Amino acid sequence: MADPVDMQELVARCMGNVEFAERVLAKFRARLDEDLLELEKAVRAEDAPGIARVAHRIKGAAANVAAHGLRERAAGIEERAAAQALADVTRLIDELRNERLRLRDTSSLVASLVSASSSPPTAG
Repeated sequence: MADPVDMQELVARCMGNVEFAERVLAKFRARLDEDLLELEKAVRAEDAPGIARVAHRIKGAAANVAAHGLRERAAGIEERAAAQALADVTRLIDELRNERLRLRDTSSLVASLVSASSSPPTAG
């Protein structure tokens, strides 16, 4: 299974600034938690336009931080909501939540990326 965030891609988007990438990812995590609550509220209200709007926001933010799995799931939710086909939305939100849980482990990915980039080359 792929990492929840392509850290090399994210750091490259942040012009190689690992600390900035960490801050961007932390803001993304916090906003994602808020968005998931809003998404669930829209689902309970059967508000398809609201579901599509929040899913679109998640999709864009996930794309910005190279969280490709989250982006794909949010895109699926957005498409179903736009088509008023809400039957699978709850399952997709569960998948989105599972991806969010995997984001907790990205701090170790950042740490490993930092140590790998600062380690001196080994003599062969």
